[in-house]
Amino acid sequence: MNTIEFFGLPASGKSLIVEKLVKSFKHKKKISSYRTLTINELRKQKKISFFEYFFWIYMEKKREKRTSIKSKSGKKNFLTQVKEKLIFFFPKREVFLRKVDDLFLEYKSRHINYIDNLNKISEKYNKKEEFKNILDWIKFEIIGYELSKKNPHIVLINSEGFYQRSLSFLIRANISDNDLENYIRSCPKIKQLNILINKDLKKKTIENILKSKKQDFKFNRKFIKKYFFIIRNLKKEMNVNLYIFYFNEIEKTYKIIKKRINT
Repeated sequence: MNTIEFFGLPASGKSLIVEKLVKSFKHKKKISSYRTLTINELRKQKKISFFEYFFWIYMEKKREKRTSIKSKSGKKNFLTQVKEKLIFFFPKREVFLRKVDDLFLEYKSRHINYIDNLNKISEKYNKKEEFKNILDWIKFEIIGYELSKKNPHIVLINSEGFYQRSLSFLIRANISDNDLENYIRSCPKIKQLNILINKDLKKKTIENILKSKKQDFKFNRKFIKKYFFIIRNLKKEMNVNLYIFYFNEIEKTYKIIKKRINT
């Protein structure tokens, strides 16, 4: 099983480096991700149509693509206008997620301790609504993780994954050190975790991004302390590759990661 994940704050360069890796390995290795592998399996089992398959693959690529700078004019581009007019013809996300749930049930029993831990965190902090998206993402990750065992020739490169979810929980709740540590310990084991720390990231940038997930989010000393607590525990729990760099060094960082994946 050749599973690679990235961990880091928003805008740290995770998606950009993954995009470069996927392009680089496209003609040399079979590359996929937890989510793409899940969508492929839904099509293989005929749970979704060809149209749904291509739609969700497109949406996945769009989700992974780095956010572009919006036009100052505020005008909607042509594709957005078309989508708004044809929205009723597009596959419904809630229907798609129900099909993911059906597939998830095939593998749920293999990760009972991990899932029990997730449920305990959700109930303890009374954040079921805030954690809903995280729990949905984790279903994709468990399905893709298990499918990768059946396809050892595939290299899974994920801009996020099981270990990034510890940060997702921290952003949305004042989760204790003990619960963070227990969560990390319960995660399924992967081959390689790359931690990115971008020294050019500004406090205001991080706050603006994360306020979309939690309106009162503050990038303060308390958050930073817990953020590095997670990193210390990740290093303690498994072998990780830690990269500390500036924006102008991202190409150099990408090449180092690429070399390590090749070896």
